[in-house]
Amino acid sequence: MTKNIIKKAPLLIGLLAVLLLPSCSFRYQVFNTSSSEVLKYGDDVYVYEGDDVEVYYDFWVHSGVMLFKIHNRAEIPLYIDLNKSYFRLNNKSINYQVNDIDNRDATFDHYEWHTESVVKLPPGLGIQIEGYPINHFWYPLRNGNKRSRQYDKDNSPFIFYNHISYSFNPDQEFTDAVKNYFWVSEIKKMKKVEFEDYSTTSPSTSDKFFVQRRSDDEQAGFWADLAFSILETVVFFF
Repeated sequence: MTKNIIKKAPLLIGLLAVLLLPSCSFRYQVFNTSSSEVLKYGDDVYVYEGDDVEVYYDFWVHSGVMLFKIHNRAEIPLYIDLNKSYFRLNNKSINYQVNDIDNRDATFDHYEWHTESVVKLPPGLGIQIEGYPINHFWYPLRNGNKRSRQYDKDNSPFIFYNHISYSFNPDQEFTDAVKNYFWVSEIKKMKKVEFEDYSTTSPSTSDKFFVQRRSDDEQAGFWADLAFSILETVVFFF
């Protein structure tokens, strides 16, 4: 057994090099999202359509910020309660309204904070709200040398939720709400040139976001790729 491994060692090392060199050249990951309530229309409209409101989403930015525009479809003013509206990522919820700006969550320092509790939205008009990021970091696919991996809502690594509480009477309890669930349904690795071409020519990116590989991610990714490549190669040989 030992002699067999020694004989095959040069071929094994060469094969590992072939497997690992392409993986090190990937600089971006593109995350596709899916939703049961929010639908795609045309080339790049990602929208929830309710009886009272429409909510337009656009995630295409590094880290995938929960950026949305809520439009009042009614003929009377609509009031949004930001204190009861929130973004939820996996098991963590963050309110859109912050009472004490100095004690906000440091994780989201670079994002817009809303200190007002209730926002009035006139009929036929909309307001854009910048929420919080979905994912900052390179995600290990754990699928050997494949370039992409698909998920459903039961096994997705990122499940997020937008809850918008509203009412047509600010003096009564805010009982109406928009509840939009999302999950990452595919993660795809791209090389720099490939990503630049995709980001400038793709007509449909509002349901996607991206992450650029950092130097520390690259080192961690190298060792993860190495481990999985060794495992796959050993199984193949023996």
